[in-house]
Amino acid sequence: MMKKYVLFISILCLLLFAFVSCGGGGGKEAYAADYEAIAGRERSVSYQEMSRSDTAFAGSGYNSEMPSESASAAQALNVTDNRKLIKTTNLILRVDDLNEAAETIGAIMQNYGAYSSSTQIEENRQTYYIRVPESSYETMLDQVNGLGKVSRRTDSIEDATLQYYDLEGRLNTRKELLQTYQSYLSKADNIEEILSVEKKIAELQNEIDMYGSRFTQLVNQIDYASIILTLYGTVSGYGYQEPSIWDRVKDLFSGYGDFLSGALIVIIQIIVYGIPVLIAVTLAFWLLFGKIGLLRKLWRLAAKKKE
Repeated sequence: MMKKYVLFISILCLLLFAFVSCGGGGGKEAYAADYEAIAGRERSVSYQEMSRSDTAFAGSGYNSEMPSESASAAQALNVTDNRKLIKTTNLILRVDDLNEAAETIGAIMQNYGAYSSSTQIEENRQTYYIRVPESSYETMLDQVNGLGKVSRRTDSIEDATLQYYDLEGRLNTRKELLQTYQSYLSKADNIEEILSVEKKIAELQNEIDMYGSRFTQLVNQIDYASIILTLYGTVSGYGYQEPSIWDRVKDLFSGYGDFLSGALIVIIQIIVYGIPVLIAVTLAFWLLFGKIGLLRKLWRLAAKKKE
């Protein structure tokens, strides 16, 4: 009877140990399943980005057969109803009074919530690089257009719709993946798994910062249109007038003064440069051919040796 009891206790312990082991194995399987789900999601994200690239090629006029997934993505974006445009106008005006026009432009910019990112002011020209909210772009442009006579106007519109939604999609998918990995970090069982997840989190954060910066710049260009405004003042013209006697007298004395100043400069140059040169030449002649006559003495000595 005692043996049967010990055997029963042993079998029960084995069953309990097997159950605990199976439970631990289930946790590992859940871990692997979660990891595989995340990897599959990343592959799905990569495929979606490739589909968006195909859509961009199709929108740019590239004639190729677009996959059905890319067509579905383009339909989901609904780009035809909500296009993202970058508008720029280069406007050159001729105005009667530059100062008055500058004051008017300042009042107009304040009225429409615009600002000048850069200003260049010269003698008869002023240039303003104006950023204006896209909603007020046309109205402000019409008002600025009436400040003077239009010398030249150039309008350009860049369609940034595909680029906008592509960056937005890349940014959103990486934010979602980042949240998934952050929640998954607490489920890691060992240091190797923790380091692997943290490495992926760091990579995703870098990509989010990169795409976020590009997306912010693009949104700013879309939300604020650009007006490059150049103002020119009037050109005053006067007919030819015969110079008066007083003007001729002034010109005469002015010419005489220029002659005297030129002569004075020549005299100074002679004093500064000519006299030292003259002294040096005189001294050399005195040493070589004068009373000392070094060359003359050498010539005589040479002649005596020949005799």
